[in-house]
Amino acid sequence: MTRGDRRANTAFSALRHRDFATFWTAALISNSAAWLQNVVVPFLMFELTGSNGLVGLAAFASLFPAFLLTPFAGVLADRVSRRLILVCSQSVSALLALAYWGLWVGDGLTSGWILFLQFLSGISAGFQVAAWQSFVPQLVPRESLLHAVRLNSIQFTVARALGPLVAIAALGFLGTGFAFMINALTYLGVVATILAARPIESVAPRAETLRAILGEGFAFVRAHASLRYSTAAGFAIAFLGQSLAFSLAPGLSEEIFDLGETGQRLMLLALGCGSLLMSSFIIVLGDRLPRSLLTRFGLGTYAAGVLAVGATDIFAVALFGFGLMGIAHLAVAVSLNTAIQIQVDDDIRGRVISFYILGVLAGLPLGAIISGALADVIGLRAVMLVAGTLFVGFNVWAWVVANGFAALDATRIDGSGPPDRSVR
Repeated sequence: MTRGDRRANTAFSALRHRDFATFWTAALISNSAAWLQNVVVPFLMFELTGSNGLVGLAAFASLFPAFLLTPFAGVLADRVSRRLILVCSQSVSALLALAYWGLWVGDGLTSGWILFLQFLSGISAGFQVAAWQSFVPQLVPRESLLHAVRLNSIQFTVARALGPLVAIAALGFLGTGFAFMINALTYLGVVATILAARPIESVAPRAETLRAILGEGFAFVRAHASLRYSTAAGFAIAFLGQSLAFSLAPGLSEEIFDLGETGQRLMLLALGCGSLLMSSFIIVLGDRLPRSLLTRFGLGTYAAGVLAVGATDIFAVALFGFGLMGIAHLAVAVSLNTAIQIQVDDDIRGRVISFYILGVLAGLPLGAIISGALADVIGLRAVMLVAGTLFVGFNVWAWVVANGFAALDATRIDGSGPPDRSVR
């Protein structure tokens, strides 16, 4: 490899492509603003109701519709312009953020309105996620695909770190309505970059029934170990980790640490900073690590983080646990997403990604509503300890049944290619 080739194949080489660079930048800004709203809504629900169960129900309302719609959204992503899907879903999300803002400034935001708007948000997200993930590869040539996928995952991570940080700095001065209004406005930038892009369209021309198309995608996932294990791991980190981190953070801050909204923001900030730290590590050393190794590391670290939060009433220790969960989530998510993107051809990518996302979206609402309901009965710390113990069990399964996720290292879906020792 020449020096010029090495320069072209750096971690940020995908940003040399204008369409991807502008889309990535607009998405980073928009997703950071979305985290302002993600921080505010659970705390508002807790303040209005005082119930961890209803906070979990609000999360369930935003995630369950996405779970139901994702398989069909995967079909659309393989049969309809992904750009069109994204423009429509981003526009709807902007209108919902404006609705939150209008109800807040008019003093009309109630728990019922929150549940309704969260439900509509879930419908929008259900159509968006599969199209988003399968749209990114259309913005770069094949040789930049791995870097684009990795940077796309890191973009979400940086946004998760920046959102709570901006919330801490700004909400106290500008008020809660700021979170909703700025979130609505930043969607416009994403829509503009999508409309300006010239993606490599690859909608398949076959005319098949919806059942046949879905069946083809399901059979493809079931037939390949890396896809089955990726879906299982996506469900595990969502059900036992991510859902608890977000739905229980308000209650943990209020009931265990007596810190209110500030404590919730700091815990989510620790989560984002942990992911940001792992992002830097992957950018520097990711080319040298097999995806299976990073996935195993992430799953073990996730279990440790959940157990640390459940075992303490010291806020600094809880922050450390949230930081571990952030590190772990980024490690697992980037490894799984990269494996799927590189192993799967574009004509079926939307459906395959939708089944992986289905695992995540099944875990998030189930984890949120179950953990919230249990927290009102057995306590928040007990719920975290139970989840951490189950996470340890999943780690044992990963070694014994999934062979340490070795299938993730293949460069082709049938495993015939040489191992790819890279999480790029």
